[in-house]
Order: sequence, then C-alpha cells, then structure tokens
Amino acid sequence: MGSALIDGDPQRIGGFWLAGRLTRLPTALEPLIAAVCARAGRGLTEAEWRRYLPGRTYEPACRAAP
Repeated sequence: MGSALIDGDPQRIGGFWLAGRLTRLPTALEPLIAAVCARAGRGLTEAEWRRYLPGRTYEPACRAAP
C-alpha cells in the first residue's frame, strides 16, 4: 500500500495502492479478514506464513484452503 486514509467513517479505512487504486477495507477484525480473503481468493500457504509472519504459529485465517 502506498498510503492510508481515514475519511470519517470509523468502520472503514482507505488505502491507495502503489498502482493508484483506492481500496476501502473494514476496520473490525472479522470483516477485515473476510474482505482480504475474498480479494485474495485464498489463504497464505505455510511457506508464505513463515516468510511474512515469522515466529508465529501457522493459523490460516481464510476458511477455504490455500
């Protein structure tokens, strides 16, 4: 993400990606996880988890298998 913004809606945060696209995501944890999983279409693999979340136990957040 290039930058983040809050537009007065405490339930959402906006972010400008480096490509210039504005994305709005919920700030509450469960809706945020659901939105990110829906956009990605999959969860992190165990290798990705180790790379991006080193030292944390692997716990896939998305309901569907990676």
